[in-house]
Amino acid sequence: MQKNVLRVNDVRQRQAAPGMFRIIATSGDLQNAWIEGNYETLREAKAAVDEFSISDVSYYIHSDSSRVLHIRKGIVDA
Repeated sequence: MQKNVLRVNDVRQRQAAPGMFRIIATSGDLQNAWIEGNYETLREAKAAVDEFSISDVSYYIHSDSSRVLHIRKGIVDA
């Protein structure tokens, strides 16, 4: 499935639609960012993030005001 790729520093695209929650993913090296999905409730978005298993990706749940409501940090090997 093709993800909606974002420019890493483009904060405007992280904002969810009114009444929705958006999951943004970033690669461990912070060179790539993409929209992982949009959800109707925070509970649904958190459940989706908990199911993701890619360890070097961080996930951020944004509200319709672009505020980050939940973070799941990926593990970056040193």
